[in-house]
Amino acid sequence: MTFDTLKVGTASNASFNMRFDVQFRIKNKNFGKFDYDYSSVDYYYRGTKLSNVFIARGDVRARSTEKIDVSYANMDSSRLGTVANSSLTTDIGNGILPLQRCPSWMEK
Repeated sequence: MTFDTLKVGTASNASFNMRFDVQFRIKNKNFGKFDYDYSSVDYYYRGTKLSNVFIARGDVRARSTEKIDVSYANMDSSRLGTVANSSLTTDIGNGILPLQRCPSWMEK
């Protein structure tokens, strides 16, 4: 993951805005080709979905690894509700921003 933009507020004015390039690797341990359809990866902050990126269909040759570059993902704390914002104040004050990703691969 490479950050193009990263803006983080202070604990008294908790906010963040980031844009980053994403890269995935799919390892196929099988002896046959693995085909996947259009897929997506969702990004969450404490259970609140902030962003998702789409991955074009493709395939991975037998017993190899495929690198997938996704142009970018945007995340902005303005999408958070008031409950998550109170956690954000604590997290930024502690210097930690716990993010979670959840891929959804559609096998052909």
